[in-house]
Amino acid sequence: MLFDNKSVAFGRNETFLLRYNWIFKGLSSIKENSEIFQSPDALNELGVGKNMMHSMRYWLSAYQLVENQNNSFSDFSKYVLDPEEGVDPYLENQSTLWLLHWKLCSNPTQATLYYWFFNHFAKTSFTKLELANALTDWLNFNSTKKIASKTIERDINLLLKTYSSLNSAEKEFEEQLENPFHELNLLNKNIDGSYNTNIIARDSLNPDVIGYCIADIQNYFKTQEGGQKLNLSTKPVNEILNSSEFPSLQKVFRASQDFLYESLERLEIDYPNLFKVDDTAGQKTLSIKKDLDPMLFLKNSYKRQT
Repeated sequence: MLFDNKSVAFGRNETFLLRYNWIFKGLSSIKENSEIFQSPDALNELGVGKNMMHSMRYWLSAYQLVENQNNSFSDFSKYVLDPEEGVDPYLENQSTLWLLHWKLCSNPTQATLYYWFFNHFAKTSFTKLELANALTDWLNFNSTKKIASKTIERDINLLLKTYSSLNSAEKEFEEQLENPFHELNLLNKNIDGSYNTNIIARDSLNPDVIGYCIADIQNYFKTQEGGQKLNLSTKPVNEILNSSEFPSLQKVFRASQDFLYESLERLEIDYPNLFKVDDTAGQKTLSIKKDLDPMLFLKNSYKRQT
């Protein structure tokens, strides 16, 4: 969740974006054989080519769905995406897409580009060249690893393809069907080839997803051994929603401040034993009364929608 200038990842996607069926297919195969990606029969079992197999394996890790070398399911993927027991293994609920988006953008070690774009790149209107130059400058200043310009270009093309909404004329019908994340409407491609991203109320983003992300942040810092500790018990709301210390909820979700304030107020109503929002002299403060369990918000998010 914190950026490490010695650990960055680019070019590992093999130029393939995450397809709709790859999570179900990949997790189903891992459930049958935890070493499927090392198996000589992997290509036949997964039904994809070698490059696609490497891409599938990468995305399962980048979205934090599998952990360690044993490919064990994370708590998140076990509850939501387990092929047999998950509440949404086919990505039918938009909350699942928002949560996957959060998991990717809060993983700077394995998804450095997505972490950077949704946490550090400030422009809301830009060209592909501006994006590449800004990323190169940031890497030159913040990373010890040199990334080839062609790798940066390919990865940026994939990010833009993944998140551009369906009004982009270049999108093929097959790509529209295969790519789930256009539904989040986080990027638009303009007629002149530039792009823009809007900071708006994200009505499909429910308060429990926000609660999960706050709990995810708290849980990360709570479990760090000998590393940086962070006390979220009482902080100005803006330092939680738009932090420079950890992934920014406002930037990751491209959500307006008013919308996020309303989400926190809803969390206070739904979980009065966990949250309290104070407003003193125009300064909103969020008090977190006890350690948060991410699974509580995850389960309630889906229960409220059934």
